[in-house]
Amino acid sequence: MANGEADRNAMIVALMAAARMERSLRWRALAVTRRAWTHYWTRRAARATVGILSALDDRALKDIGFDRSEIDSVVYGDGSERRRAFGCQAWH
Repeated sequence: MANGEADRNAMIVALMAAARMERSLRWRALAVTRRAWTHYWTRRAARATVGILSALDDRALKDIGFDRSEIDSVVYGDGSERRRAFGCQAWH
């Protein structure tokens, strides 16, 4: 191989590596943006849900199956800290 051709091949390899790195950085930036966007809208939905449930009267909340004091744990929690656990067997 001639010296000029070797230099050209090395430059092509370097440019391809740079392009792969740029694509990788773009994908990482996109992933971070997507996670932030999802977190933002999930948080807004939770806040809206708390607002809607707080606007209900105590009887409507009882019909749904929880008390006013449980609204935050129902919306933000995993349910394990609830006073009562409801499962399919409760309705049989």
